Amino acid sequence: MKLVLVLLSALLSVATYAQTLTGKLIDAQNQPVPFANILALDADSVFISGNVSAEDGTFQVTATKQAALLKISYIGYQEQIIPIQNRTDMGIIQLQEEATVLGEIVIKGSLPVTKIKGDAMVTSIENTVLSKVGSANDVLQKIPGVTKDDDAFNVFGKGEPLIYINGREVMNKEELERLNSDEIKNVELITNPGSKYDATVKAVIRIQTVKRKGDGFGIDLRSSYYQSQNTDSYNHWNINYQHNNWDIFWDGYYNYQNSEWGEDSETSNHVEDVWTQTNTARDKGRESELNSTFGFNFMPKENHSLGVKYDITGYLDYKDDMNTESNVGLNGNYYDQLLNKSHSYYKNHLTHTLNGYYNGEINDLSIDLNIDYYKQSYDYNSTTFENSEDKDDREIRSLNPVDNQLAAAKLIFEHPLFGGNLSFGSEYTYTLRTD
Repeated sequence: MKLVLVLLSALLSVATYAQTLTGKLIDAQNQPVPFANILALDADSVFISGNVSAEDGTFQVTATKQAALLKISYIGYQEQIIPIQNRTDMGIIQLQEEATVLGEIVIKGSLPVTKIKGDAMVTSIENTVLSKVGSANDVLQKIPGVTKDDDAFNVFGKGEPLIYINGREVMNKEELERLNSDEIKNVELITNPGSKYDATVKAVIRIQTVKRKGDGFGIDLRSSYYQSQNTDSYNHWNINYQHNNWDIFWDGYYNYQNSEWGEDSETSNHVEDVWTQTNTARDKGRESELNSTFGFNFMPKENHSLGVKYDITGYLDYKDDMNTESNVGLNGNYYDQLLNKSHSYYKNHLTHTLNGYYNGEINDLSIDLNIDYYKQSYDYNSTTFENSEDKDDREIRSLNPVDNQLAAAKLIFEHPLFGGNLSFGSEYTYTLRTD
């Protein structure tokens, strides 16, 4: 009985911190403001939970712990932060229009428009102010229902989404940085993905690009050199050729780094005896990393795109040497002195990824095809010499050869049916790992 009371008390204490905030957003003309981001924050302005206002301007945000602030943001309107003050009904909140957005005078026609289309919330980007923000990374941060924490995007109540560009899944976050905002037609946010996605997928973002115009050849080369105690360099290239409906690209980077660090520590273990150990560690490392992508995209018509992409990533060279000197004491007296030398390195640490895709529409039938192949193999070798002044010396060697292979294909058809959508298709996956 006592245990039951304790559990009930714990559940009630959790429930007291759950609150649902409601209200309605309107503009200066008393018209509803739909698809605005509503964020519940704690007293330190840390994100708790969020939601998007409905088409009639109403909103509902459920906070899992006590919220202190309500943050409202929508492009074209001034951001508002409102103290909650133990309320749950925030009433009617009037948003004030921004005079300028992204440094430009606001023109109604230049603001993005968000609409519900089927199971997706679609935000227009082409010919709006969002087409000038920079890259796809910058665009996604301003999409209703999406936030960015560190390097990851999150959808309210769903977590990290899968992201697609023209029907091809984004496997490398560099792709979002390489895609310019003026190349994006619209962004679809799907918060209830259907059976054509894995059951673990809670949200999907689909980026549709505009059909490229004009022909040309472009080269972007950048190189950085850093000199401190060590020498580092970073080299980036982006080569692109466009002709008619073809887009052929080769981009990537080569990164060379030297590292050196030291650490001094002291530990004391009090058991039956008192053991003490002071350590002096010094580490030197060297690595050269390659990330290269080659491929093409072909858009013969507005609703048809296909392409192939080949990635090579990994270390061309990786070595690490660490020396650690340890002095061991027992009950305040000298016990032993150890000198450890470790050497480790990667051999053939390269990953190969090949992707082919087709995404299109024939009449009312949508077709989504993706084919992937992945191969990674390397040898990781490590040798440690432990030299003792008074005890036995030891030598430890390890060899870890790894080989990973994956082949996958997925074909999905979708067709309108009785006011909804019928999806059907098949998925095939083959994996092999040797370790």
